[in-house]
Amino acid sequence: MAKQPDLTVQDIFDIARSRVDTEQPPTPAVPWILDNFIDPIAGTLIDLEAYQRRILREALTIEKGGISRYSLVVWSQIKKSGKTAIAGAAGSWVANCVEQPNEVTALANNQEHSAGRIFAAMLPTLESLGWTIPTSPKATPLAYSPTSGSFVKAVTNSYAGAAGGNQGSSLWSELWAYQGERLTRLWEEMTPPPTRKFAQRWVETYAGFINESQLLWDLYNLIFITDKEGNEIGVRDGAEKLWKDLPVYRMGRMLMFWDHIPRMPWQTREYYDDQRIHIRPNAHRRLHGNYWVTSSEKFI
Repeated sequence: MAKQPDLTVQDIFDIARSRVDTEQPPTPAVPWILDNFIDPIAGTLIDLEAYQRRILREALTIEKGGISRYSLVVWSQIKKSGKTAIAGAAGSWVANCVEQPNEVTALANNQEHSAGRIFAAMLPTLESLGWTIPTSPKATPLAYSPTSGSFVKAVTNSYAGAAGGNQGSSLWSELWAYQGERLTRLWEEMTPPPTRKFAQRWVETYAGFINESQLLWDLYNLIFITDKEGNEIGVRDGAEKLWKDLPVYRMGRMLMFWDHIPRMPWQTREYYDDQRIHIRPNAHRRLHGNYWVTSSEKFI
């Protein structure tokens, strides 16, 4: 029997792009989310703001042939802007609608965080759709669809254990906290696989610490030119701002939404005035302004 030729990564990618072109396209993301995703805080169907709908439509666009328009989405807003729910909604859509059976992974800087944030935000929706979900906090953080064979899991921060995945979506919580070689290797191991047409990394985070949050800092500087204090002073050549009224930028197959404005109804002046009393100015600037800061500051 003749020996089969070895396939290169490009061969695998070409096969993935050419297969199942006759498949019906998935339900568009925003209508599906509005009809199915349960807000994990309110316990009711999510009510997306107009700006969230617009960015989600762009971020989850599927091109001709089923290819995801973006392989990386960075959604960065100030604290309490609903970033985790948005990430969970995007992952739930992929898990239920895209290239079945699919694999979605939720990650963070430690296992408790990954199982407790994005993964937990998805569970009410998955359960309502007939998925088998963990029955106790000590159970394996994995949800499974007996209908499609898709599964959603929260993974540890072990880059070796994350190798070899075939995830259509990986969801990263608070990338500013990914510090050190071990977590950088995890990021590298979880690159979107070439065997899927829709393959995407989704990052929800706010700004980090200069000289510490290097992984996020490197992504940030692909779009923005900064001064020594980390302030934006321009946009790099090749980065395109999509809309005049929203800070959404595109470079190649990366989409970045980096916002400094409180847009949710509960983000009131009274809330921020109270926060200024209880946290340091640098912490307030980072958490409630989404600006990069240094880590050393005394509380006065």
